[in-house]
Amino acid sequence: MATAALFMAPFPRVIFIFGGGSGSVRLFLLVLAVAASVAASTHFVVTPDDAVLANYLEKAYSYYTGKGLAPLPPCSGDKYLVYVNASAQYPGATYFGNGCVLKQEFRPGYTERLAFHEVAHMFFARFHNIFDYFWIDEATPEAMASVATKVYYFPPMYFSDGLYEKNPFSLGEDRVYDWYKYSAPLAWYLERAQQWDGVLAALSTGQGAAKMYVGFLLALAGGVELGGVVYKPRYRQVEVGPGAAYDYPDVEGYSAVYYNISAPPGGFLRIEISGGGAGSVVSNVALGRDVSLANGTLLVALVNNSSNTARLRVAFYYSVLKARAVDGVYYSGNVTVRIYAEYGFQRAVGAGRINGTVVDFREGFASYTFSGGLRPYVLRVEYNGSWAYVYLNLTEFGLEVSPKTLYLGRGGYGVLNVTVVNPNPIDVRCVLNGSGHGVEIRPVEIYVPRNTSIVAGVPFRAVADPAGFVAVRCGEVVGAVQLSQPAYSLDYDLDKGRGVLLVKYGSEESLYDVAELPANVSLSYRGYVAAVVNVPRPVLDVAFLPRRFENESVVYQVNITLSGVPPWARFRGTVSITADGREKRGNYTGGPYVTEITLRPGAKATVSVSVGMLRREFPIDVPMVNATLELVRVVVRGGVASIWAMVKFDMEVRDDIPIKFLDPRPLGEARFDGGYIFLNYTYSDVVVIRYAVAGEEKSAYVELPRPRLSVELINGVVTPSEFRGLFKVVVDVCNPSVDALYVVRVNGTDVTLKVAKGGCASNSTVISARARYSTDISFSFVTSFGTFDKHLHVPPPAVNATLLQWRISGSREAASVLLRVTTQNYTYIIFNKEVSGSAEFIEEVEVSNGVAVINYGFGVVQIRRPQLGILARPVAAEVGTPFVLNVTIRAPENLYIDAPLNTSLNVSKLVSVGPGTQEFSLAVPGVSSPGFYNVSISLGPYVNYTTLLVYRVNVTISAPSLAPVGAPVNITVIGHVYPSIDTSVLLSVSGCGVYKGVVRLNQTIQYSSARPCAAVFTAYTNTTKASASVRWASLTVGVNYTRLGTIRGLPVFPPRGFSAYALLGGVQVPARVEVIGDFDRLGRVSYNITVEYMGVVNRSVFVGYAAPPGSYTAANKTLGLLPPEARPYFQYLMERAAATGDWGLVDQISRLYTGAPTPMALLARYLVERDLAAGRGPNVAAAEALRQIEPLVLGIAGGLFLAFVRRFV
Repeated sequence: MATAALFMAPFPRVIFIFGGGSGSVRLFLLVLAVAASVAASTHFVVTPDDAVLANYLEKAYSYYTGKGLAPLPPCSGDKYLVYVNASAQYPGATYFGNGCVLKQEFRPGYTERLAFHEVAHMFFARFHNIFDYFWIDEATPEAMASVATKVYYFPPMYFSDGLYEKNPFSLGEDRVYDWYKYSAPLAWYLERAQQWDGVLAALSTGQGAAKMYVGFLLALAGGVELGGVVYKPRYRQVEVGPGAAYDYPDVEGYSAVYYNISAPPGGFLRIEISGGGAGSVVSNVALGRDVSLANGTLLVALVNNSSNTARLRVAFYYSVLKARAVDGVYYSGNVTVRIYAEYGFQRAVGAGRINGTVVDFREGFASYTFSGGLRPYVLRVEYNGSWAYVYLNLTEFGLEVSPKTLYLGRGGYGVLNVTVVNPNPIDVRCVLNGSGHGVEIRPVEIYVPRNTSIVAGVPFRAVADPAGFVAVRCGEVVGAVQLSQPAYSLDYDLDKGRGVLLVKYGSEESLYDVAELPANVSLSYRGYVAAVVNVPRPVLDVAFLPRRFENESVVYQVNITLSGVPPWARFRGTVSITADGREKRGNYTGGPYVTEITLRPGAKATVSVSVGMLRREFPIDVPMVNATLELVRVVVRGGVASIWAMVKFDMEVRDDIPIKFLDPRPLGEARFDGGYIFLNYTYSDVVVIRYAVAGEEKSAYVELPRPRLSVELINGVVTPSEFRGLFKVVVDVCNPSVDALYVVRVNGTDVTLKVAKGGCASNSTVISARARYSTDISFSFVTSFGTFDKHLHVPPPAVNATLLQWRISGSREAASVLLRVTTQNYTYIIFNKEVSGSAEFIEEVEVSNGVAVINYGFGVVQIRRPQLGILARPVAAEVGTPFVLNVTIRAPENLYIDAPLNTSLNVSKLVSVGPGTQEFSLAVPGVSSPGFYNVSISLGPYVNYTTLLVYRVNVTISAPSLAPVGAPVNITVIGHVYPSIDTSVLLSVSGCGVYKGVVRLNQTIQYSSARPCAAVFTAYTNTTKASASVRWASLTVGVNYTRLGTIRGLPVFPPRGFSAYALLGGVQVPARVEVIGDFDRLGRVSYNITVEYMGVVNRSVFVGYAAPPGSYTAANKTLGLLPPEARPYFQYLMERAAATGDWGLVDQISRLYTGAPTPMALLARYLVERDLAAGRGPNVAAAEALRQIEPLVLGIAGGLFLAFVRRFV
């Protein structure tokens, strides 16, 4: 199914041209009425028949094909269907199907340019997707039509509207009228192209259109010629001298800003840009580089080559001195650079400065050295009073080390290959050095020329176990090599005396032969020695351990190991053990090897042990059997220690060996039962057991510490005559040398303790006792181990008194008191009540002389009357003004008063006061005389004083009467007070909002209004009042000029007749007025007007057209004399003249209508009106020629007439 896309020209001029008077009009209407004939041309079928339109279309078709273009084909047949329809939606439209042209449609009144425009759509559609509709779709056909017909209607509007400062890609279909204006840059390309297919192909995509548009914006900097007219952009004027100037433009996407830069001739200019989007900006001059200003001027374009707005900072640096870096060298943190400088196009010679350092220029060259790393630098070069900047863009050089991974062990050595890349404009010297854990690097000095690279070898050696990585440095630049140790595995046969060393380099494996030990194996790997592996000769270690006594022989366990063996080495061989002429053999495969041999007790034997080629002999003194008495448990009771014990041997014994006990002998006979021996000894802190066994006499010691007692009072009851106590008695024993059971009797009660060897145990019992009361009492506890005394301190109870309530009512005072009784550790009998810990008692007493007295039996407590606070702040009151005396009563939590509150001002009030803070207000009538007064305030037995100040005030207000909106004005409240006092008054504002506040006397405040209004400021006290008015009005700009008329809503006025003044609320005021603009310029002008008054600034812009009064008046008159169909294009010429200031063509046309309507003048007017009605510039020169020959023609005609008269009359 075919789809249709609509391309339209929504604002063409509709011009009717009738050449034959009213008869032609009737003929045209007849054609429209019939509408039955069809005009068919070579490529178009026009319905109804319209030979003029068909001719336009064929001319357009022929012109475009002559430019190397081809259109889309018709959708049906071999000709394009064209309809003239008065009710068509658009003045001209072209409809497309799927890759073909459906039809074209025109309203009557079309122009030749409109016909060319619509035919251009057919040709451009072959290059561009008709469904991707954006500004290029109307700008391109309009540009083609403008160049083909030489009628440039829309292109001048591009320049007059300053559209080069707008982003065309941001204009939607609601701004389609502006799309036509962008035909100017495309027409500029087409005028310069012999064939147009390349231009249209480049414009067919958004990217291509953007690229070409940016190229046009760059060319516009110096002005472009279009249709025989040179157009230039609006320049920002920049005047620069030695130093810098700045501008901060916001440049929309795909738009430009233009500068006309003026500077003293013979200097150099550098333009640098920064800010958001600076990277997308291109220019017609080299940015960031010195540009010669031989003639002192430069036109610059900054074009935003992106779709985003660029917010720029543009810096213009000017100097008559030009400098650049020629070459240099970087070494060990120092940069030496050779600078070449020209001053006024001559080489610098003599003294100068670089960054403040004095240098000597010889034939333009000077050397400068400074410290720093490889980073960008700005060098300030000074010479002969001028300066220039050299931008030295240095960066860190590249450094790469191979191999990336170094398999390295102790003793390894070789060479690292280091590649150094120097991208800088200066040479680099450095010392290649490095470091790594366990690795030594031998330094190598290198030299790298600018913009080149070299490869250097750096020797290394492993002096310890390498780990981590090796860092190779060249100055501040570091390259890293990962260190990885090889993995070793040795299998060595001790019988054969040789083995194989397996080495793993990551996933690779290599084998190395190992013969005689010890050996150093050099591991060669990929061009370097990875390690020198030391394989030691193992040491044969043998341990002999006696295990048991069996068959009258001592059986030994033999443990065989190899020491000094690396963890990665495995040794194997035949084991041989020879003792007492007997040999025992086995196989050693690594780790410990265990076996047994037998030797005679008490003998001296030599044992020979070998593993393969390793052999050792060991002399052994064979021991006898060793026996000891091991204690198991002890029971201590009534002075006797009952001991359980057993005999232990140092090795397993299979025969019975007797034991005999010596002095001091145990109590009774020793008893043997189930392998245990039972013995009784008299208790002692240390019991000694002497015995003989296996032919040796030995002793055993039993440590039985004496029990310790501690006594703790559980409960005590105290009366004035007796203390009754209940005690807890604790018995504990620590650190016996054997598990023990103690039975201890305390005051006839047994206490049992089970104590582990080396541990502690305790137990307790409860015992009651009585004694006569005193503050210090002693109790005695008798045990079988001695007597223990317990001392107690029994103090009397502590009593604390607290006032609960103090009441004052009239002349009577009473107090309620709380007694708190506190006891320590015991129970006391007080007031026939048991008190344990604490108890409370409440007593009611009468007060005498402000003191309450309480007798609680153990002493007397006295409490005094509590304090009461009466506070009243000093009062300041205006003369004759009633005021309130505010009194604050602060009573403690236990005080209550019912009494009158009296003052010395003859004012009193009956109050009831309780705990806390209470406020009372006493109304006092006004005092008639100013001065200071001392006022007393009393409540019951309490009294205090405060101060009263009575003052008199006079007040006025100072303020300006008129101010501009937004300007703050000073409002001063002026006043006098007696007696002198720092006081405030109320200030209210009405009229410009509502405000109420308090200000100090003689204080100035600022007040402003953001809108026009009048405010009344009123300051007042209780007895005085003052007012002042301030009116805020708008600060506006008034202008004076002679108004000739308006064009497109803007005024037309003569040049040099413009002035401005300031108005405040419609009244002219003496403000500072500044008008900036070109008063001599004709055309569209703008004046920036600034007025400043009282710190308020109003900035306005006046835009209009400056025109010669005579030209404009004559043109207006001519416009009224023209027929209706010629007026639109003449109106356009007037508008163009007003915008550009070029009134030449308009003046020539106007002169045709200022003279007498002679026949030749009427003929000339007809020719001009015909061209104007056709939408093209009239041939005024031809019309003027007709006027010039008019006398000659009239003379000839007059002569012929006279001859006729004479002959026939």
